[in-house]
Amino acid sequence: MSKHNTEAGLITSRDLPKLAEAGQVAAPEVGHSAQELRQAVQAALAEQWSLMGIIDTGKKAADLGKKAADALTDKAKKDEDKAIHDEGKARDEAHKKLNDDKAKNAEDRKKHGKEAASLGVAAGAFSDALRDLRA
Repeated sequence: MSKHNTEAGLITSRDLPKLAEAGQVAAPEVGHSAQELRQAVQAALAEQWSLMGIIDTGKKAADLGKKAADALTDKAKKDEDKAIHDEGKARDEAHKKLNDDKAKNAEDRKKHGKEAASLGVAAGAFSDALRDLRA
């Protein structure tokens, strides 16, 4: 290979016999013209841009996935907060009902106590009246 071609990094058809002698089995792909080189560069760039597009698309998809996950997390947090609030409200209502029931039961016991006391007084009066009649 000539020094100029080696420095430039290009292999020409003139270099093929020397490469074959050096043991190169298959001839490397070479650019025989500026047009072929331009096409190879364009193909490489198109492939690179395609990969960049795939990477960019992947990044966009990852960003969308993160946004969706954040939205679901926010919704779950709101639902959890609502559930905690509703649970507290239900607990407060249950305590209020319990206290109301206790107060009502106390009033009922008081009422029953008064009724029992009045029945006791009436029974005592009846017993006194019966004793007086027997005497």
